[in-house]
Amino acid sequence: MDLVAPWVIDGAMNGEIFDKYVETQLAPTLSKGDVVIADNLSSHKSPRAAELSVWGNARKLPIENGAAC
Repeated sequence: MDLVAPWVIDGAMNGEIFDKYVETQLAPTLSKGDVVIADNLSSHKSPRAAELSVWGNARKLPIENGAAC
């Protein structure tokens, strides 16, 4: 298992920054069969990030209340 698309920002994560990260850093690295795990941080639930097309061929696995859904 490899860590891909690390990104360091100066400040707090918000929906706008997360959307930019998904579009410019994460989505280009995803391949069919990849799994993206997202916790319940509010920015992970932004309308733009929720669009399946942004995730390419990967499967988004949300975590709610500490358990994968």
